[in-house]
Amino acid sequence: MLIIVRLHIYGLSVNHLIKLLRFLPSMHYLNVKCLNNYLNFNEKSIDPRHPSMGLRLLSPPHNDSPLSAISDFPETPGTYSILRKLCGIAEGYNELSGKTALEANQDWLNAISFKKGCYLGQELTARSNFTGIIRKRILPLIIYDDRTQIPAPWLRAGNDGTPLPRLSVVDAATTLLATQNTPLPHVLSSSRSSDKNELLENQEDTETKNDQEMDERQAQLEEAFSIKGAKLLDAESSDTIGEIISPMSEGSSVVLAQMRMDRVGITKGKKGAWSALNKIIVKGTDKTQNRKEWRYLPYLPLWWPPVVDPKTGKEGEIRSD
Repeated sequence: MLIIVRLHIYGLSVNHLIKLLRFLPSMHYLNVKCLNNYLNFNEKSIDPRHPSMGLRLLSPPHNDSPLSAISDFPETPGTYSILRKLCGIAEGYNELSGKTALEANQDWLNAISFKKGCYLGQELTARSNFTGIIRKRILPLIIYDDRTQIPAPWLRAGNDGTPLPRLSVVDAATTLLATQNTPLPHVLSSSRSSDKNELLENQEDTETKNDQEMDERQAQLEEAFSIKGAKLLDAESSDTIGEIISPMSEGSSVVLAQMRMDRVGITKGKKGAWSALNKIIVKGTDKTQNRKEWRYLPYLPLWWPPVVDPKTGKEGEIRSD
C-alpha cells in the first residue's frame, strides 16, 4: 500500500528528516522515500511564517509552471538566503539543531501550537512557554567596523529605555547598504595645485582608495563571520554573548546569531543596557580567536511581538496607560 504524505520541508533538511523517520520504532517496517521528483503539483501562497517573506511557490524541481516562467521573477541565486536573514528567520536542520523551539522564535512564526499534541519535545516546549525564562533568541545582526558611522536609531537605543529599532526587510537592507558603502575620508595634501586636471586626478585617487578599503573590509568581514557555531565575545569583558547560527552571505554583512537577550537590551541583566559602542570579537569553533573588533547592529524584525517581557523574554502585554 502506498501512502503519500505531503510535507513542506526546507530542501537541505529532507535527507535528515527521512533518516529520523526511519529511526522511529513505528517506521521500521516502512520504506520511506522522497517522491518530490515524481509528483506533479504546483502550490503558491504567502509565506505562512510572515508576509514579509513574500510568495512561496511549491513545485517539483525543474517544473515548468506558469508562475515560474513569469519574467517578473527572474532567477536570482542567493537572494532568498539574504532575504530571510534580513527578515531574521533561521530555518533547516543545520541552523536549528540543538535549539529549543522558543530560542529559535518558532512560537512567533506559526510553527508550533500550545493547544495541540503530541509531538517530540512537546513537554519541554510547553514548560518553557508557561513557566520558563527565555534567555537567548535568534536575532539578525548587521556587522560593520568601528570606522563606520553608527546609524541614529541605534544611538538612541538603550537611552531611557528606548528599545532596539524594529525594521522591515527594506529598512534593514537600506541600513546594510549604508554601512557597507560609507566612504572613509582621505585628507588631500594642502600643497596640491589648483589646476583642474590635478584636482580631478586627486579625486579619482581618493575614490580608488575608498573602493579598495571597502573591498578589504568586506573580505575581512566575510572571513571573520563565515563559520557557523563561532562564538561572539564581548570585546571588553570577553564574555560569550552570542553564537553564529547562519554565517554571512557573500557580498552582505548580515548574520543570524543566537544572542543573550540581556546583552542586547531586550531583557534585564547585570551588565547594563545596550550600547551602540559595544564591540564583539569572533572566536572560531577551533578555539582560535580573531582579535579584530567589530561593531554590531541587532534589530527586531516586524514579526516580533509589539512587547517583549523584560523578565521572561516572551511576548508581553501591551499596557493601555
